[in-house]
Amino acid sequence: MGGLDRLNSKLAKLKGADAEDDQIVTGATEGIIAALLAEIEETILPRDMVLTNERGEQALLVVVGRRVVHLEAPGGPVSGVADAEDDPAARLIAAFTGPFRTFLDQAREISIDAMRPHHRVDPTEIGCSVETLAAAITAVGTDEAAEIDPVTAGLGHAVAGLRLAGGEIVARTGDPALVTRLEGLAGGGAAGLGQVAAGGASCTLLGPAGDGGLILVRIEARGEAALILAPAAARAGLIALCRTAVPSADRS
Repeated sequence: MGGLDRLNSKLAKLKGADAEDDQIVTGATEGIIAALLAEIEETILPRDMVLTNERGEQALLVVVGRRVVHLEAPGGPVSGVADAEDDPAARLIAAFTGPFRTFLDQAREISIDAMRPHHRVDPTEIGCSVETLAAAITAVGTDEAAEIDPVTAGLGHAVAGLRLAGGEIVARTGDPALVTRLEGLAGGGAAGLGQVAAGGASCTLLGPAGDGGLILVRIEARGEAALILAPAAARAGLIALCRTAVPSADRS
């Protein structure tokens, strides 16, 4: 793990650590996962890989022989110990694509450290090879997202929302007073809110939206965007929409 400085620099750039404090951009998660998989592939001797977010919360990957044998993220630990009743690789894949990925999505900043494992690695921990994990991540994203339109689905969470295409507002929904407020934000070009670019889906959490417990969110996918005021409780659902969406180039 001699390239930790290089990896941390890459993670900081991907997560946009220099961006405004109230912004979380989930599109960076794909790049972070790719960087982690590359590091796992180069790891032969047992290592604890500890990822820490800006709040000091941590996730742990125990890696040996290009395999993940143990994972801890919010939601509890997952071990790769062989079990007659289920597949340890399947358990680790589910944890990686579930709680661990959510941890990455919701972080504003991510850093990584590596060290010798605190506990002896159990020889019965079959774990999950980096090749199997990478293939499963790709399959999960493709299978779950084939028909998801994150812009339309995101507007379904909105108390008020705008749909943008071609630099114009093409649809409005929700509370009229809040819609007017969003029109002012989009028209003023705040944080590039009126701009729409082609490419994969992304979700930018722009922070609290004043009183009422609302959050301001921008979702972009397939050449369209939605500018949304939504309840704070909808945050996790909005993030999930973007991380499972298939880019327009992948659709027939």
